[in-house]
Amino acid sequence: MENNNKGNKMNKIEKLRTAAEQGDVKAQRELGLQYDEGFDVEQDYKEAMKWYHMAAESNDAVAQYYLGAMYEDGNGVDVDYAEAARWYRKAAEQGDDVAQDSLGLLYLQGNGVEQSDTKAFSLFQKAAEQDNPVACYHLGRMYYNGWGVKQDYAEALRLFLDSVEERDGVIADVNGCTCTIGDMYLDGLGTEQNCEEAMNWYQKSADKGDTDAQFGIAAIYHEGLGVEENNSEAVKWLQKAADKGDEEAKEQLIQLRKILGKSKPQ
Repeated sequence: MENNNKGNKMNKIEKLRTAAEQGDVKAQRELGLQYDEGFDVEQDYKEAMKWYHMAAESNDAVAQYYLGAMYEDGNGVDVDYAEAARWYRKAAEQGDDVAQDSLGLLYLQGNGVEQSDTKAFSLFQKAAEQDNPVACYHLGRMYYNGWGVKQDYAEALRLFLDSVEERDGVIADVNGCTCTIGDMYLDGLGTEQNCEEAMNWYQKSADKGDTDAQFGIAAIYHEGLGVEENNSEAVKWLQKAADKGDEEAKEQLIQLRKILGKSKPQ
C-alpha cells in the first residue's frame, strides 16, 4: 500500500512536470507549490522559485504572489523586500487580495518601499472588500490607531468582528484579534462597555493559550467586573499566563497573593 502511494505521488509530479515543461502556466504554479511546501516531493525552495518564476512571468497572479512571498521570507533566495514588493504589486494590480494585503504590510512597515500609511490603508481596504479576514484585521488596526485614516474605534471593532467571522467552517484569529475585541468591550471602545462580552471574547483567546486574554480574565475576576469578585479564579488565570512566561502576570500574581495572605484571618 505504501509503495502504491509513493508511486501515485511520483506519477502526479511527473504529470505536472510534463505539463509545466509544455508551458501550462497553472501546472508551473502547482509544481512550484509542491516543491515549496514539500507536499508530494522533497521540499526544494530553489526548484519552487524556478517554477513560480515561469508562471509569474506569464502574468499568473497567484504565482506572482507566491514569488513575492519567497523573496519576503528568504526561501530559496536572499531576503529582498523590494523584489517582494515588485511581485506583490503585479499580483495586487490584478486584484489578488492576499497580495494586496501583503503589499499593504510592506508599506505599513516601510520594507522595500517608502513607508506610507495612506497606501497601506488603500491596499488593506481593497483586500478587505474581497472578504479577506486578515486584511479586515489589518484595516481594523488602521482605524484603531488612526494610521492613514481618522481614528474610529467603532469601525475598528466592526472590522475586527468581521475578521473573526466563520468562513467555510473556519474562524481566523489573526494576531489574537479575539483578545483585542475583548479589550474593546471591557474598555467601552467603539461600543458600550460590556463585561460579559469581554469575558466571552477573552475566553476564546485564553483557550488557545493567549496570555493577554488570560490576564484579562484574571482582571475581570479580581475587580468583579460583570461577575462576582473571585480572587481564586483571578489567581488561576494569572498562573496560566505566568506559566507561559508572561512577566506582568508573574508580578501581578505575587502582588495578589500578598494581598490575599494579608486578608486571611489571624
